[in-house]
Amino acid sequence: MGDNIMIVGLSFQVFTLFVFTVMGIDFGFNIWYRVHNFGPETTLDQSPEKVKVRSSRMLRGFIPALAISTLLIFWRSVYRAIELSGGWTGYMMYDQSMFVWFEGVIILLAVYALNFFHPALVFGDLINLGKAGKTVDLKLSTGSQQQAK
Repeated sequence: MGDNIMIVGLSFQVFTLFVFTVMGIDFGFNIWYRVHNFGPETTLDQSPEKVKVRSSRMLRGFIPALAISTLLIFWRSVYRAIELSGGWTGYMMYDQSMFVWFEGVIILLAVYALNFFHPALVFGDLINLGKAGKTVDLKLSTGSQQQAK
């Protein structure tokens, strides 16, 4: 019973990471399409803080780091689901080199990618602006608005 629960949990993680990846690709494509067809001035908020973040090297590194981390964690989750589906006495459960590469190295690379391009470093100016008690307009390109304090 416990093995089945663990396999279902890992399968759910694979599914949710897959959905996250598809939605991220769709979001990225829609932003790219709108910027190239309508221009950044009409598509993106032009406040100085947001323009500064969008033009930073940190954001240009964060996007690939997030993509790489997501794919590596997806890969690791698929490996763990396959490993556990063979049971606790299956071949993959006893293959130490596969475990080291698909568990240890993969997660280490994912962690380092997001540590070098940590969201707090990338979006720090926007986070600090919100903490200073100023209202930050989180205007989305669809026209809906949210206010954050």
